[in-house]
Amino acid sequence: KSFVRAESSAGLTVWPLLALMRYEIEYQKIHKSASEFRPSIERAMIYLIGKIDDKGRIQEKSFAGVMVKGLWLINYELGPSQVVLSIMKEYEELK
Repeated sequence: KSFVRAESSAGLTVWPLLALMRYEIEYQKIHKSASEFRPSIERAMIYLIGKIDDKGRIQEKSFAGVMVKGLWLINYELGPSQVVLSIMKEYEELK
């Protein structure tokens, strides 16, 4: 019943960013201009690019996982790096 602030992470940034970027691509097809979300997309991409280390990896400090009916606990250790790489392809479509 309360809100707990947490540090931003690449893993938590990519999913809403992906939705915004797909919206932006469709918006630009129709309106031939950027949407009101474009500045947020730019800030998120700057954040994600800044998280990539010299070896091209993203090292998250926190463990991310999912529990499904008490049966699964998944470590997404490589997930953020893979998703960020795929999101960069989508970002190129916006330029």
